[in-house]
Amino acid sequence: MSIQNLISEDIKKAMLAREVDKLAALRSVKSAILLEASKDGSSEISDDIALKIIIKLVKQRKDSAQIYKEQNRPDLESDELKQLKYLEFYLPEQLSNDEIETKWIDASDLGKKYFVDLSIDCQNLVIDLFKHEPLDLDENCQ
Repeated sequence: MSIQNLISEDIKKAMLAREVDKLAALRSVKSAILLEASKDGSSEISDDIALKIIIKLVKQRKDSAQIYKEQNRPDLESDELKQLKYLEFYLPEQLSNDEIETKWIDASDLGKKYFVDLSIDCQNLVIDLFKHEPLDLDENCQ
């Protein structure tokens, strides 16, 4: 089921359950999706575009909540955070800090091995170039 259809189904469920905050959050997503779909005259959009829309709305909610917090408006901040919670459900699972660190270490280890191998190959290439045809480095490196 596409994200757009899932949102529509969840709107119906939120209406039946009388979940005001969830309904407001989902209606904002559906509105943004319909606006995006109407740009090219279609009624459906891809899941990738729908996901980008949801990410944008999540960022807006976070920014709004931060502003309300700075302005000492806990009631409005609370509304934004509640709606944010419902929108984050549709986002892919985020990596934890430990998972990011592990992937970074793995990538850096791979990068070190790659650059060591590359530098050996580059050294051999430079040696081969000098054997076949002497280069005037001053002329070629301007």
